Amino acid sequence: MAEIRTMAADKVPAVREAYKQSVEPVQTIIRSRFSRLKLKEEPIQIADSVTHLEIDTFKPHLPEAFPDLNLEKLQKVHTKKIESYITWKENHCRERQYSGVENSKK
Repeated sequence: MAEIRTMAADKVPAVREAYKQSVEPVQTIIRSRFSRLKLKEEPIQIADSVTHLEIDTFKPHLPEAFPDLNLEKLQKVHTKKIESYITWKENHCRERQYSGVENSKK
């Protein structure tokens, strides 16, 4: 599976298209389920995922903000060690663990 994801990420057209087709039914189900959710009677807003073109456009600008970031290793296991990224994330993001399971047992 890791090889398939790597080939799809490396933009091998045949693999990328096959990967997209195999994942599409699952994405459709998840999108459908989330679109029915509401928070305080307001429907959940579902944003479209970013395109590869948008990622390719944005990626060259990352070294400006995070000079010590390796653009080939953007997984959490690597980025959690980058001080400039950690500081930016603390200032601009909020991370939480999902806690709905504990509340649903009551």
